[in-house]
Amino acid sequence: LKSEILLLHSVREYEIKYGINFDFIHLISGNDYPLRSNDQFDDFFDNTDSSFMLYDSSKYWKEYLQYEEHTVNDYHLNKGGLLSSIYIKCVGRFLGYLFPRNRIHNLSGGWDWWSWNSKTFKYVLDFLDANPDYIKRWNHTLCVTEKFFHTILFDKIDELHLETWNPLRF
Repeated sequence: LKSEILLLHSVREYEIKYGINFDFIHLISGNDYPLRSNDQFDDFFDNTDSSFMLYDSSKYWKEYLQYEEHTVNDYHLNKGGLLSSIYIKCVGRFLGYLFPRNRIHNLSGGWDWWSWNSKTFKYVLDFLDANPDYIKRWNHTLCVTEKFFHTILFDKIDELHLETWNPLRF
């Protein structure tokens, strides 16, 4: 997560330094492989004002919400081996009783890979700048990158024209 946030800040610094604004920012994996020519790729993004990011289905969240809340609302420490894992889970739960955490509301998740337009990109950075403790709150959680940005953007899906079922990836 920290590396992704650092990359987002680096893009903003680059834009400021060189006086340019990127229309889209893409976070891709090593498995992403273009299935269109560069011209088709450019034409597609020149003709959309949407951002693209896959969200898990509401059916998934209804079924697994309790588990997903556990992954971010309980403390999770480094794991290693069966005994260590059991010990760490117990310590994590005990820490939760001693030092209760603020719950993360509107928890959402999906794929970590996305294509954001400049409006979405700016919204996320403005949110992080205005809420510096938000990043810290995600320390000692599981699968943080698959929930962090989704949760920030969940209430802004319509406003930011975020397509949640078309990640533009297979």
